[in-house]
Amino acid sequence: MLAALSVAGSRPAAAQTDAWRLDADGRYYLFYTGTGRATVPRDETGLARSRNLVTWERVSDKRPVQALGPASAYDQGDVSAVTILEENGLFHMWYEGNGRVVNSDLVTINYATSRDAITWTKYQDNPVLRQGPGDDHGDLYAPIVINDHGLWKMWYTGHDDRGRYGLMHATALAPQGPWTKSSDTFIFYPGDLFPCELWKEQGIYYLLYMQSDTGFRQILLATSIDGVRWIHRGSVFEPAPGRAWDSRTVRWATQMHVRGTWFTFYNASGPGGRAIHMAQSQARYGFVSGGTGKPGPPLDPGAEVSGATVRIGWLPPASGDPPLGYRVEIGRQFGAADVAVVDVDADAREAAMILPEGRYFARITAQNAAGTGPPSHDVAFTTLACGSPPDDPLITWRGPVPDATDVASTVVRCEPSTFGCQAASWIVEAGSRPGLADLAVIETTETRASLRLRPGSTAFVRVRGKNGFGIGMPSTERGITTAK
Repeated sequence: MLAALSVAGSRPAAAQTDAWRLDADGRYYLFYTGTGRATVPRDETGLARSRNLVTWERVSDKRPVQALGPASAYDQGDVSAVTILEENGLFHMWYEGNGRVVNSDLVTINYATSRDAITWTKYQDNPVLRQGPGDDHGDLYAPIVINDHGLWKMWYTGHDDRGRYGLMHATALAPQGPWTKSSDTFIFYPGDLFPCELWKEQGIYYLLYMQSDTGFRQILLATSIDGVRWIHRGSVFEPAPGRAWDSRTVRWATQMHVRGTWFTFYNASGPGGRAIHMAQSQARYGFVSGGTGKPGPPLDPGAEVSGATVRIGWLPPASGDPPLGYRVEIGRQFGAADVAVVDVDADAREAAMILPEGRYFARITAQNAAGTGPPSHDVAFTTLACGSPPDDPLITWRGPVPDATDVASTVVRCEPSTFGCQAASWIVEAGSRPGLADLAVIETTETRASLRLRPGSTAFVRVRGKNGFGIGMPSTERGITTAK
């Protein structure tokens, strides 16, 4: 790990990747919150720039880029930037503003704009989202915002009258609002949480978050198909072992994609205090810190459907420790595993099965001795009722072939094809020459059949599947020679 920027009492802004801007001079931008050395610590927003993501120059060395408001203002106590997005040359910032200076918080969500990411203009009608009658009656923290095809969506932490901190959601047609809350109650509450990063990929929403009630010991992952109903997916980032500089807590992860690699900046604490650090990974949420040992998420999951048969495929993780096996979960709902759980070895890149007609969701996790890593994203697929004969089966075993005076009994076994429609019965054909069936034709509902052949003779055997739509293609032909 590298300390990208060290500021006493600071955290990086939990911004979307557009908050990290490569300008014409080849520099990257990082917004962060610093408390300074005042008698009463008060958060303000700073900005740093870098050409290599490691060595940073403070732009806000003399004064913050987003400063405190005047006395009695909605942001007189703290100003903490959380999301910065750039669209068509205009930078948008959503930030926490605290209307109190000491003893307690009165935090609202506010908005500002800039043309250069350095000089900001606060929106005249701030706050854009304030306390409501429900679970955000106390405070509103950590607004994470995306533009989802013209609809602005915000996720934030609400602080309720019982002292809990849970995820809430709002939407707007413009970045400054008006914002409409989807509910007055928490939409996700696995514990006291604060969102760090959120993105949408292939129709799935991904949320990185941290929990204060577990001491900020993990960055956690949740996923959703609508941005409102969330499923906890486990830990994806943890403190380093021993007395490393990030061995105690990890918080406020925010990410940037540069030339095929995801760089994650995060606030961490260790024996030397708190600072901003950096991790990197090929997978966006598969980074592993401090040798935790688990594999990262399998990559590029997909589903290939043929009638009632589906083949789930994937690529190995690009992060974490090597897997010793994979687990494929299939359910009737997003995130569920109520239909099938299939374990395969580390060399496998696919798993196939036949399922009743319906719509399903599948995901893959990698496993090793340290545990199970984070899952791939869910893949949705639909199987159909079979409308064709079975595919060709495979002859897997034949024998025994005992000595006999008149006949020899030969047992033929077959294995149904992984793909295609199911067979209602099997037809075993045996001929004196390849392609013929002059010695025996046997139909059975089992996957084994006994052939009675002359001792010392050779028969050519094949198997076909049969169902209500006809007889399928034959298996690969096998020659069987009986004992004399």
